[in-house]
Amino acid sequence: MSKIRTRLFSGLIFLLFIVFVALGLFLDHMFHVFYETKLTERMEKESSFLLSSMNGDDLKAKQNKEILNQAKQHFDMNASIVDLKGKIIHTTGQAEQKAVIQNTLNNERLQTKGVVIDDEKDALFHYAVPVLKQNEPAGYLFLHASYEPLNEIDGQLWLALAFCLGSAIIIIVFFGYRMSMKYVKPIDYATKVAKQLERGNYDTNNYEELMIETSELNTSMKRLAESLQEMTSAGEMQRDRLQTVIENIGAGIILIDKMGYIHLVNRTFRKQFKVQKHIYMHKLYHEAFTHEEIIELIDEIFMTETKVRKFLRLAVDIERRYFQVDGVPILSTDDEWKGIVLVFHDVTETKQLEQMRKDFVANVSHELETPITSIKG
Repeated sequence: MSKIRTRLFSGLIFLLFIVFVALGLFLDHMFHVFYETKLTERMEKESSFLLSSMNGDDLKAKQNKEILNQAKQHFDMNASIVDLKGKIIHTTGQAEQKAVIQNTLNNERLQTKGVVIDDEKDALFHYAVPVLKQNEPAGYLFLHASYEPLNEIDGQLWLALAFCLGSAIIIIVFFGYRMSMKYVKPIDYATKVAKQLERGNYDTNNYEELMIETSELNTSMKRLAESLQEMTSAGEMQRDRLQTVIENIGAGIILIDKMGYIHLVNRTFRKQFKVQKHIYMHKLYHEAFTHEEIIELIDEIFMTETKVRKFLRLAVDIERRYFQVDGVPILSTDDEWKGIVLVFHDVTETKQLEQMRKDFVANVSHELETPITSIKG
């Protein structure tokens, strides 16, 4: 149960981590799109304002340079004015932006309207718009904004997500532990008790220490163990009584299952035939018995599935003994075949007494017959 609980918590935390990472990527993308959209709108408005203030007839005018410096102070972004060949006339930015400017001039859209350039290498966002003179481009105005605010937002976003993830893990672990103590741990104890019961250990004193929780489940398990212990004790007592009766009954008893294997040989049978128990136990009857008469009787019961009684004269060591053998099929309540019980009654003494009676009657008859014959003659 501990391994299952660990796997469950690990899987839940891993799933939570995946969800937070996916959420972070989604929000990061949404922030980027939103930021770029708003920045583009802002740069369009600011470029329109600068164009309306600039001297379009003379791009090299000092007035234009002052306007660019004021734009940098108020708009918090750099600006550049370039001629048609891409030569920078005025700029408040860095010389490295020249490569971006040259690449932008090749864009055909720039001849009529503004163009947005996303420079991920330098972490800059550029916006270019033509400076018109008599409806013809006389040069170009470039605005350069940094990605730094967006990067700060990204950092704050991931920091917030990491904080939320950590908080969620702490909450899950806390409530998971509480639930484990309240629900899972009693089940663990009940499982250990069930394993003890499975092994046949019904003594509640042996695992009383496991029942530290006073839950209803554990109380029920304890009562179940006590009931099973009582039932087992009663069953063992009844089994011992039955075993004593079977072992000491005055008739020999053999129990054979439906497959023909011998499962019980009582003491009386062993004394009657002067044999050891291991010769018969868990062996097929036609291999264990040496008397063909007994084998034939068992075969008859298996074939007819009816009770059979026979008087057999069997050789036991060097003497012949007489047995009344009763074979009874064992059937379940739904008439399913279970096996056979053989009961051996040793009637040798009865036969001997019967023979003595016959001999006595014959002798008396013979002794009386001679005087009577003499009297008649």
